[in-house]
Amino acid sequence: MLSAEFSFDAVKIGMLFNEPIMDVVQGFLEKNSAPVVLDPVCVSKMGHKLIKDSAIERLKELMKFAAVTTPNLREADVLFGDDFYDLPCDVIVKNTSSPVRASIRSTARTAACKTSKRR
Repeated sequence: MLSAEFSFDAVKIGMLFNEPIMDVVQGFLEKNSAPVVLDPVCVSKMGHKLIKDSAIERLKELMKFAAVTTPNLREADVLFGDDFYDLPCDVIVKNTSSPVRASIRSTARTAACKTSKRR
């Protein structure tokens, strides 16, 4: 296995197409302590889901291994809806510059502050 030969300073995870792939990735993460950035590629720019609902639930379980998760706005909506409280890691929602999205950023920022104070 690759991790037996190399050490990692950080791990960046992109699209994980299905649950068997997620299982392999989880096995790797359980054996390594490097910080993880999880980019949950699960919704296209046009808003189409790229993975099954069951895989989305499995993807949320992998967040416990991440230092930060970086969904775009559509992915954040699929993963969290309006519930940014009690997340297993920090979340940075990408591509949120339009005024329509400002309330989502505000909700996420408020939730992050409240979550940080409880840590």
